[in-house]
Order: sequence, then structure tokens, then C-alpha cells
Amino acid sequence: VQNWTQFWVRHRRILTEDILHVRRPSVSGIDALCHVSSVLQHPDDEEPMLCLVYNPSPRAVHETLHISLYYTGLREGARVVVEEGDDAARRQTVALGRGSAVSLQIDLAPESITWFTFTATN
Repeated sequence: VQNWTQFWVRHRRILTEDILHVRRPSVSGIDALCHVSSVLQHPDDEEPMLCLVYNPSPRAVHETLHISLYYTGLREGARVVVEEGDDAARRQTVALGRGSAVSLQIDLAPESITWFTFTATN
């Protein structure tokens, strides 16, 4: 419980924003949803998007997940830092492609969860 309480405190601002379902839930694959905040409405937000990815299946999953950052207000060519969980070693900087989308490589153990935070850079 302490771990998830710390998670809530750290990401409180974005967790109270709107939710987008990225994939329809199914028992055979991953389920993904994103909390999103527009940089146009909240220009001081550090995290315009946080995505939660869950694997409910009894087998490991290795997939590519396409995430649209359209609702964040970030546009093609913007640079975004993507970090998985709280692991700074899994941080990468990517440029948004056509349609303001990012492709994430998802490797999840059975019945596990991870999250990705998106931060705009200059």
C-alpha cells in the first residue's frame, strides 16, 4: 500500500485529469489507459500524460503499443521524454512523429503492471 500511496502523491496532478482508453480490455492481451492534461490549458504541468499498462493474462506479453499524444497539445516534431516506472535507466527521449504519436515497446510479465510518464522538453 505504501508504494501506491507514494505513486499517488508523486503523480497526483495528472491522475486527477481525464482518462483515455488506449486499448479495449481483453483477458488475452494488455490493457492500457492514459491520464492526459493539455499543455495548452496547463502550461506549467511537468507531466502532460501518464499511461498505465496492465497484463491480466497468465503469460508474458511483448508488444508494440502506439500512443497518441494529440490531446496533450504537443505537436509533430516536439521532443518527449518517456520514462517507464520510476526507473531512470529506462528513460528515453523521442521526437513525435506524424500524428503526434509515440510507439512503446511493452514487455510485461504475467499479471503485472507498469506505467509510462511523458514530459515535454525544449
